Amino acid sequence: MLEPNSVALVVLLWVSFAAAVVAVVVLWPRLARRRPLALLGRLGTQVGASALVVLAAAATLNQQNGWYGTWSDLGRDLMGTPPSVQRVAVKGDLQTAGQYNASAAAEADLRAQRLFGPERAVFARDAKLHVAPGPHGQWLHVVIPGLGKAAGRGAGKAMIWLPPAYVDGPSQATYPVIEAYAGIPGSPADYQKRMGLQNIIVRAHQKSGLIEPVVVVPDYTPSGIDTECTNSGGIDMETWLTKTVPAWTVRHLRVRPDKESWAVMGFSAGGFCAEVSAFLHPQQYGSVMLFGTYNNPSWGNWTPYGRRSIWPARYSMLNVVRQTPPPVDVWIEVSEGDRFAGPPSRSLINAAHGRMSVTSVYLPGAGHRFDVWQAVMPVALEWLGHAEPGFHGVIGDGVTHGTPRARSDDRVVLRGRKEDARPA
Repeated sequence: MLEPNSVALVVLLWVSFAAAVVAVVVLWPRLARRRPLALLGRLGTQVGASALVVLAAAATLNQQNGWYGTWSDLGRDLMGTPPSVQRVAVKGDLQTAGQYNASAAAEADLRAQRLFGPERAVFARDAKLHVAPGPHGQWLHVVIPGLGKAAGRGAGKAMIWLPPAYVDGPSQATYPVIEAYAGIPGSPADYQKRMGLQNIIVRAHQKSGLIEPVVVVPDYTPSGIDTECTNSGGIDMETWLTKTVPAWTVRHLRVRPDKESWAVMGFSAGGFCAEVSAFLHPQQYGSVMLFGTYNNPSWGNWTPYGRRSIWPARYSMLNVVRQTPPPVDVWIEVSEGDRFAGPPSRSLINAAHGRMSVTSVYLPGAGHRFDVWQAVMPVALEWLGHAEPGFHGVIGDGVTHGTPRARSDDRVVLRGRKEDARPA
């Protein structure tokens, strides 16, 4: 049976459309009469040819993008039924749980509060945070400097989500961080408007006890350039994402600096970005969540090395995992009908060894599309809350992170000196 992403189906539909056009040309003189059957014939041939060209174009796009891998996957989507997890496999032991030093993490947290307390308060004031943000927190638009002129005007944009308790909870509470990357085409706003990540996080907090983290979504496509989150073509995107953005976040927001309190995630191209961040910088991130990922740069409209198939060896993530497996915990979604991300995801799982743990979640027949990743995002966040010590109720500075709303007199006090980086 021809599956919806098969080349044979695309060829069949385009041949059928061409045959329909020829049939219209040949039969049109006979259908020119003013009779009911002739009128129906003209209508039928035109509708049929139009339907075939639409189907052929849709099949071509699906074959190129891999949205639907099987007819059952397409049928479930048409019926509004989300994909379900078929099985879960675990390889290796969780790393951050065994390495976690609660006292050292608390000391680092207190040190950051002492160093950056005034700047955090000033940023909160300048950002005009809502004291009563509502049950789903609040999103901010900021500009984080450091990319340089090569990235073009408007570079450094990011969106930040703050949980409800950030302002309306204890003023000394600090939070873990998820650094998240969108896909291509796409933008950081996809996490807010399409995925509704804020709602998913709040439900995960209520269901599984996940600490509601601060979420930072940097834009890694300045001026529309598909950087693949690498240091290439004069744009040090990898450095900005993994060093500048975390440092800026710790300085301006009440977040915890220890790696066990930092996770990174992404879907499609953002999944590769998450691999680059976590696998090349395991000292910054304790865990990574991957959706529809691949393991090599897939240059789009930008070829910094002359051809799409050329890149530095350090960006071949499969080789990195094979040669120097990073001590991080990996959660990975494998859509078994996704011919683009399915094979790379399975290769990554098979290559993992040493101090690298992998929890893989398999979806039968699912393809490479947004609603698949949205459907399993709660599963990933529940795993994060159970697996990573920085995301499940660790106590620091006498405050249980992620606590419910506090009294009105316990809200953040906004004071301090003038800030040098402002909200966008």
